[in-house]
Amino acid sequence: MNSPTPSVISSCSSLRHRRFLAHLRVVQPLHRNWKGRGLSFLLAAALLAGLLPIHMGSFLAPGHSPSNLDNSVAKIPVSVSTPQRSSVTASPTTSGPRPPNDAFNFSQTEGWYALSTANHPPALDDQAMAYDAGDGYVLLFGGFASTGYPVNQTWKFVGGDWYPINVGTSAPPPRDGAAIAYDAIDGYMVLFGGYNYSGHPSTLGDTWIYSAGHWTNLSLLVPSPPPLSFAAMTFDPYDGYVLLFGGVEANGNLNPTTWEFHSGKWSNLSLSAGTQPPPRAYASMGFDPGDNETVLYGGCNSTGGGLHDTWEFRSGMWNVLGSPNWSGPPFDLGMSSGFAPLGLPLMTYGGGSCNIMSGADQSTTSFENQTWQNIPAGGTWPLPLEGDRLAYDATDGYEVLYGGVEDEFLGPAATTTWVFVLSRVNASAIDSNPTSGHLDSGQRANFVANVSGGLGPYIYRWTTNLTGCGSTQLARLSCLPIQTGTFEVALTIRDQTGATSTPSPLEYQVWPGPAIQTATTFPTTIDVGQSVTFEATVSNPGSGGDTFHWISLPPGCLELDQPTLACTPAVAGNSTPSVWVTDSNNETAVVWFGVSVNRDPSVVAQLIGPATVPVGTSVQLSASASAGTPPYNVTWTGLPPGCSSPRVAHVSCSFVAAGTFSINASVVDSTGFHNHSSVIAITVTPSSSGESPVAFSTSTWIALLGLVAALAAVVIIVAVRRRRSPKGPPG
Repeated sequence: MNSPTPSVISSCSSLRHRRFLAHLRVVQPLHRNWKGRGLSFLLAAALLAGLLPIHMGSFLAPGHSPSNLDNSVAKIPVSVSTPQRSSVTASPTTSGPRPPNDAFNFSQTEGWYALSTANHPPALDDQAMAYDAGDGYVLLFGGFASTGYPVNQTWKFVGGDWYPINVGTSAPPPRDGAAIAYDAIDGYMVLFGGYNYSGHPSTLGDTWIYSAGHWTNLSLLVPSPPPLSFAAMTFDPYDGYVLLFGGVEANGNLNPTTWEFHSGKWSNLSLSAGTQPPPRAYASMGFDPGDNETVLYGGCNSTGGGLHDTWEFRSGMWNVLGSPNWSGPPFDLGMSSGFAPLGLPLMTYGGGSCNIMSGADQSTTSFENQTWQNIPAGGTWPLPLEGDRLAYDATDGYEVLYGGVEDEFLGPAATTTWVFVLSRVNASAIDSNPTSGHLDSGQRANFVANVSGGLGPYIYRWTTNLTGCGSTQLARLSCLPIQTGTFEVALTIRDQTGATSTPSPLEYQVWPGPAIQTATTFPTTIDVGQSVTFEATVSNPGSGGDTFHWISLPPGCLELDQPTLACTPAVAGNSTPSVWVTDSNNETAVVWFGVSVNRDPSVVAQLIGPATVPVGTSVQLSASASAGTPPYNVTWTGLPPGCSSPRVAHVSCSFVAAGTFSINASVVDSTGFHNHSSVIAITVTPSSSGESPVAFSTSTWIALLGLVAALAAVVIIVAVRRRRSPKGPPG
């Protein structure tokens, strides 16, 4: 396609139409159903205003340049043109006092005010515009001009007027649809991508940084997002980096990835960011300071359809915001966005439709408490616009709107500068989690600056003797203390006017976590029906308010919230109960116990011999114990005279008197539990002579047997001698 010339292009309408066709050749079929190429997208870099410090490590007044740029970035002196201007006044349609600065003193009434400026950039749309907190002014670069081409001019807005900045040869190539944001951690503006219609139209993938009137090319960065136009980009102060999503690639496809820019490097977050939003271009994205989250809204999908979903990004993860708060602004692309100081809502203005070939919107909306709200019309408003840009001017204290077109094909680009004055409040506090004022060693505490009012971006300075804390220069202070004791957390907040706010310090107590010194079971072995006591001694009280949760107790034992538990198990078996001790900070310690529960002991008594015997007969009695807890003690009762010891398991009896006897055995195990056997009945009858035989003791019987043996020996000796004596002479 040949470059347009004034002779060929006779009107703004035809210029914009040819621009649309040039872009369409490159990004087909993406734009086949989309409204002209120039639909604007949210430039969330404006979020910077009122959100973050100029430098996270030092207090800088507005207009001071950052000092922590990468050492490899050259610092080239530049001249910044500041033309002499006449007194700047508001549009005649406005009246009343103006905000405090060198040129304005608007009423505190919330609403739009048109400015009559001595200077302004050319008529533009889809330019890159955001507040440069490091230099203290709104920065504008590039955009599509009424000449039919993008430009590469650099402008600043400060004190109610525009001034061109002479950046010499350091300016990036002309473009529109670029993404821009102020990196508040590293202290410079970041510009990425865009579309260049000059010569051979191309989608750009270069990265530039801006500080103190000088642009520096970082395009050799690896890795880097692919060449993109109309991507959504903003600075995320909660996570501490510039965030980029979506956009149109050089081949016309939509890019589905999420990127972060930090410390001069790009990193792809797509694999760790959870379920990402559907791919899109021309989306609106900015940071919501009230909820500490990045908000993505709308845009166009690959078929040219409009998207009306709202997504949040926080702690590195995407999450879709569902009903009932998902309904957003009426138009799906081209809303410009800016941020007010903390405590004030994210704002959007204007926008168009992905699948309508003409028309723009005049709505002013805000996003606060995860809800979109329409700001009611009143007084004088800007024209219905798309491709405009909105940025919060923290130096002067209001939203600044510039550029855009009323109609993609018919309307000329706007050159009027509008400001939106927001209501202001003055208060600050510290929110903490946990809120109790104490925690246990090893638990995390988060402190968040809940700030409203003043003139952002704010500079945070946390001071604390808590150990294990992260950065002390962000809106959120996160600590993981190990040492115990009483600690103090304090905060000083400074806004861009130099005013400071110091909320009351918070006192925090860090306790040792709960610890169990001893765990005793008494006794460790019992029989069913006997009691056992479990006792846990907490040596370290922690934060107090301990609760005790018993688990896996033997059947028959009831759980009680107390360190000592006594119960009577109802079923035999081995158990390993445990107790979980939890303090008021929800920190837990656990210990295990052990107990063996045996069945009750039993004993069986047995008579070895007949149950009816005559006097003088000997019998054996035997007792056998089982179950229970050995060792056993057996005792016989009802034994008649003539029986051995009653305290042994086996007894011998030689009955010496007639009668009927009831005999049984009892057993006692080591736990003291006892049981009895069944009764053995024995009948002893008299002897056949009717008299009871003389009963001899064993020793008597032994003596008698010895006497008999001795007599027998004497008889034998006498007989032998007689046999051997010689016979006398015959008489």
